Amino acid sequence: WLTVFVEPMIAADGVAEIKAFINGVHVRHFLKLRTIIVKILGTILACSSGLVIGPEAPLIHIGAGIASGVTRGDKLKNLCFEFSPTLLGRFHNDRDRRDFISAGAGAAMAAAFGAPIGGVLFVLEETASAWSPALTWRIFTAALVSSVTLALLKSGESSGDVSTEGLLSFGTSESIKSVRRGLVGAAS
Repeated sequence: WLTVFVEPMIAADGVAEIKAFINGVHVRHFLKLRTIIVKILGTILACSSGLVIGPEAPLIHIGAGIASGVTRGDKLKNLCFEFSPTLLGRFHNDRDRRDFISAGAGAAMAAAFGAPIGGVLFVLEETASAWSPALTWRIFTAALVSSVTLALLKSGESSGDVSTEGLLSFGTSESIKSVRRGLVGAAS
């Protein structure tokens, strides 16, 4: 119902559209806010109802859409966000938008599989049309932040153990809090 009547652009997984968009093809209504919201809702409904689908490819589309939205700072004012025009205005060009979409896709891939390096390799192999060391580090930073954030969010389910998913071991949430206190104490 969602794909037929509300937003037809969510019918596919989105990876092919990301590849096309980053390589210069204009895909209409692919990264609109409405498309991303309906994609999130559809993915939640499909996965929670027990359909035999994987949420990984839709997460890549969602991550790319959120990253694309960050580069459109003037349109974020219409929601409930107030950003300074100088903060996000400098990313309002095609090159930075493609880089943000690549980083968003890599971060989503890393969060889906718990593998930051896998997110970087996915973007470099599948989506990025131009490679640069700066882009690689940006994608890796986004992928690492998404993996650590997901591990911290899931630590509540496993009594504070942050290393249950994937191969990265961050210890427990208490050890992370003590490291943070030590860094804050050393900085002051």
